[in-house]
Amino acid sequence: MADHSLPAVARHARICWRGHDVVDGQILRYQLLHRIGWRRPSYVPAYFLVFRASRGLHYDSAWLWRGVRDYSDVCPQAPVWYEAMVYAIAAIAFLSMVVWAHHMFTVGMPFVGNIFFMFTTMLIAVPTAVKVFNWLSTMWRSSMTFETPMLFALAFVFLFTIGGFSGLMMAITPVDYQYHDTYFIVAHFHYVLVPGAVFGILGAAYYWMPKWTGNMYNEKLGKFHFWMSAIWVNVLFFPQHFLGLAGMPRRIPDYAVQFTDFNMISSIGGFLFGASQLIFVYVIIDCIKGGTGRVTAEVWEGHHGLEFRLPSPPPYHTWETPPEIAEDDHAVHS
Repeated sequence: MADHSLPAVARHARICWRGHDVVDGQILRYQLLHRIGWRRPSYVPAYFLVFRASRGLHYDSAWLWRGVRDYSDVCPQAPVWYEAMVYAIAAIAFLSMVVWAHHMFTVGMPFVGNIFFMFTTMLIAVPTAVKVFNWLSTMWRSSMTFETPMLFALAFVFLFTIGGFSGLMMAITPVDYQYHDTYFIVAHFHYVLVPGAVFGILGAAYYWMPKWTGNMYNEKLGKFHFWMSAIWVNVLFFPQHFLGLAGMPRRIPDYAVQFTDFNMISSIGGFLFGASQLIFVYVIIDCIKGGTGRVTAEVWEGHHGLEFRLPSPPPYHTWETPPEIAEDDHAVHS
């Protein structure tokens, strides 16, 4: 609740900053300091804790994107643009430290401040686009198989990109006066957060579940869980774009009757998306009890990671001596 803006204070921001109301100006300064004190130090760690960990899961499971045992025979450039990906991550890390005030376009910042944070927020879309094209290019001309982890990875790329496009819209300061503190913000954030973090975690769970348990999960139930999650997450969040454009504010206990229909659709999607995760719980329990059969140490064809050299499930103590890493195990093709 610390980052809640006060609409009444924000509306009077320009008047107070010009000195026409000393009392309200003091309140405003306290509110702005409180908001800056929350946004500035927490933005970067929040971004990296929530999103970077999930991105790492996607990168490690990218072998499924390559699709064949000896991918270098098919496309020796994969994973493509490795150096570009590293630089993109570093660029996002840097730019995320100078975009925090894009949450404060309507509080009365000076024109130069608005312009600065608008351009830095738009600029962060460039390294993000590099990452998206990297993922797509890694899959290009590969012999992909569409197991449950792969489906979650593909859905992540598509839905995360939708959230990125809406983020570009909100980065434009004049337009943000319409979007600010409306449900459009809620839709944007959750299109980034749920596919970007939750789908990454779910895909990684399916990816490593056979390794953890020694048993293969039920693939049909896994795919059923994916489709239920992918469908209902869109039913949940996509109507919120329209609610925001229509002017429904966020952080309110009730809403006007003209917003009822879209809110009902969103609520149905939310309940069913939550209920879909019960399928995931059942898949985990079933896999622990034996699933559809035992798996090999490699589990997924063509994976050369160290954990896939160990039996499934791995023993409590793994390596008596440091393992030898072959040149091709973690080779990077540029």
